[in-house]
Amino acid sequence: MTYCQLMGTGLRYEIQKFQRDYTWESEHWDDLWQDIQQPSNQQEHEHYMGYLVLQTIDNKNFSIIDGQQRLTTLSILILAVLKCLSDNIEAGIDKDNDQKRKETLLNSYIGFIDPVTLIANNKLKLNRNSDDYYKSYIVLLRDHPFAIPTHPKTYARVLWFYDRIKSNTLQEKTLRHLLMALSTNCFLLQLKLQISLMLSKHLKP
Repeated sequence: MTYCQLMGTGLRYEIQKFQRDYTWESEHWDDLWQDIQQPSNQQEHEHYMGYLVLQTIDNKNFSIIDGQQRLTTLSILILAVLKCLSDNIEAGIDKDNDQKRKETLLNSYIGFIDPVTLIANNKLKLNRNSDDYYKSYIVLLRDHPFAIPTHPKTYARVLWFYDRIKSNTLQEKTLRHLLMALSTNCFLLQLKLQISLMLSKHLKP
């Protein structure tokens, strides 16, 4: 299953509160970055990102049992692309088209912003140590509030990908290539654990 197929729906994914925090570092990010920079016209080129083990009772809301590091990394990469698009919009570079791209990406992969509270309603919910910061600052692309000492690396992870996109002299081409790669070349093997809720007539009070 591609990342686009996984996230481009109305499904929601939650990292359970007891799961470990995000721990991937630059060597993991660089591996993904180098891989998706390969020419997209190579039909054999696919980036296999491993297993994604999910648990559900309704096929709409999923708990992530394994694969949270991979799924969080892809969300971080999408947010870096959104930050670059925001820069282009502010600078008036292909403003209308980039605004459409930004809205489509946000709705397809991240979620939507509540127009009243301006809080993100995300497709991916992180664990209890990270989710509030993620939806209140990272998804909204706000500047990092250094007054929050527990999350100094979270924003830096977005900036890592952001800096690599911005440093490319063919930034617009890079953005389009990234979107194509994420849509068609990033694969996760999905293992779904279905929980059946059965009420037996023998258990009636």
